[in-house]
Order: sequence, then C-alpha cells, then structure tokens
Amino acid sequence: MNNVKKLILISTISICLLTITQTDTIAQIRYSGKIEAGYLPFSATTIRGDGGLQSALKENQNGKEISVVNGVKIKDRLFVGVGAGYLNYEGTKGYSIFGDIDFLVSKTKLSPLINFRAGHSKIINQEDKDNTSGTVEIAFGVNYKAANRLNIYLKAGAAFAHNVSYTPIRIGLAL
Repeated sequence: MNNVKKLILISTISICLLTITQTDTIAQIRYSGKIEAGYLPFSATTIRGDGGLQSALKENQNGKEISVVNGVKIKDRLFVGVGAGYLNYEGTKGYSIFGDIDFLVSKTKLSPLINFRAGHSKIINQEDKDNTSGTVEIAFGVNYKAANRLNIYLKAGAAFAHNVSYTPIRIGLAL
C-alpha cells in the first residue's frame, strides 16, 4: 500500500512540476473540485478465502459510493487530485481515500474521458475479517461541458478492492 501512495504522490508532483516549468502554462493551472455518486456492482471474487485471506465483503455484495475530489486542472484537459469517499456495500459501511487522474481526449463540448484512481479503502463494521485494502480503478466515459467551468460526466470501468472486482458506474459534477 505504501508503494501505491508513493506512486500517486510522485506522479502528481511530477505532472505539476513539468507543467509549471513551461512559462505559458502557469496561467492554465487552476483549482478544480469534483463531487460524484457511484454504483459498484459486484463482478467477481479475485482471491479465495484459503490461507487466511478473507474478504470483508460477501459474494455478490453491490456497493454505492459518494465521493469528493479536490485537485488542479491543467489546460482544461488533465485533472489531478486527491479525494475521499463514503462506501456502503448493502449495509457494510466504509470509506476510501484515493488519488484521481482524469484526462479529456479533446477540448470539445462533448469529449471522451479516461480516468485512473488508486488508493486505500477501509470497511468499518467488520471486526473479524481483513477490513483494509488497496484500491485500483480504471474507467472510460464521456464528459459534457455544460458551462464555462461546469462539467458533467459519466464513466464506467473496472475496480479492484477487498479481494473483489467491481464494475463501477459513476456520475459527477466537476467545477
């Protein structure tokens, strides 16, 4: 898990430094924030419970997530941020902390979107099982530029956490 955090931190700093070193780009970096709601339908168990590894989640347990992400937008196409989310897997509650990267393929009003998210997740109300996990997610979607600084997006992909894979579907607003 520490390696994932280091990778996210190094990637974020590198992207920011590369961008800031270009003098014409400095004015094109601005604060941005996102709020999103997600549905996490169960796909498969990735590791079985042999040898002491047990998931804090049950087979076929779908989830919901509400998250907030704060970061910077570079040239209105690249977003790099850090976020936190509230998780609810059919009554099993938890939270996640993650790094988030969005890339818009074009600057048009309607653009394809590529997203990568990695971080840490904890299930709160499960004492007897492993209740922490690293998380990784890759998603693709579409972004609609509704106003000058308001974007609405829909994305879906694959996510892995707690020895389970999910097919997350997320809708969100970005400022």
